[in-house]
Amino acid sequence: MTFYEAALRVLESEGRPLHFLEITEKSIQLSLLSHIGKTPEVTMLSRLAAMARRTRDRKVIVTAKDTFALTDWSLSEDVEALAQTGVMEPHPEEELPPLRPVERHPEPRTDNVRASGRGTERKRRRDEGDEERAGRRKRFPPLPEVVFEILSEAEAGLRTDQLIERAKAKELCAEETTVEAVLTALLEDNQRRIDAGRRPQYAFNQETGEVSLERAGAPSEAPPLELQAAFAQALGIPLEGGRPVLGKPAAAGEPLVDEALITTARTALKDARRAVARGLRKRLGDADVGTFEKSVVKMMHGLGFRELKVAKRSKEGPLLTARKR
Repeated sequence: MTFYEAALRVLESEGRPLHFLEITEKSIQLSLLSHIGKTPEVTMLSRLAAMARRTRDRKVIVTAKDTFALTDWSLSEDVEALAQTGVMEPHPEEELPPLRPVERHPEPRTDNVRASGRGTERKRRRDEGDEERAGRRKRFPPLPEVVFEILSEAEAGLRTDQLIERAKAKELCAEETTVEAVLTALLEDNQRRIDAGRRPQYAFNQETGEVSLERAGAPSEAPPLELQAAFAQALGIPLEGGRPVLGKPAAAGEPLVDEALITTARTALKDARRAVARGLRKRLGDADVGTFEKSVVKMMHGLGFRELKVAKRSKEGPLLTARKR
């Protein structure tokens, strides 16, 4: 039964007012409570105080502080005690100063934690591999666009090496970019513009080695053929019909090499491989067991196998185990 029902049963059996602690103790002794909980006395006091404050259908009253009786007994109710009933008194030690000050613990941080083990080395290698792959995947804008941006900011001609230095400082080109690559890219860009019926965009001064922007309508405007000739002469590229010859392919029907020579070379290569294989088999067959085992171990090391161990020996020879990284 509930705390309230158990309290009514105890009061009826005792026939006198009881303190809530006594009511709780007798309820537990008689096994009247269906659920006790951790603090049954607090629950009993709160339930009886709430029922004693009801305006109608009251069955319990307060005769003294935290002391309850049945209304059927026609006892006088203590109003002041009712106001104080159910109010827990503060513990006398709560207002005392603490025995020691509050401890200040450092905030947990992982900055100074030393990581160890195989996982750290594996993570380091993985990070290095990611950086290498990121470096391989990094793509740069076309060189003509990079040169146009740098010359627009400079507002004057610059030598090719200066263009490369500024492009590297802005991370707009690869570290292995050469002067020939820049001049070739500008030559090709000019030729594409000429083929499209437009004005070439870049000019090269052979005396100073400077590259500048060729703006249409400028007083120093030169014919497109002269602009291309300057780039071609700096690169050592011939001109045919006013066009630079970049990697002229061989004409159709002209073999690069003699087919007979290719066939002879292939046959000689096969014969050489067979001769080497026969000699190797003969030497391995004439070798003793120890030399043969050492040869096999060196061969497996050369193929990338590590941690070679002899797992078993029999008449046919040893059984080796290895691990390949």
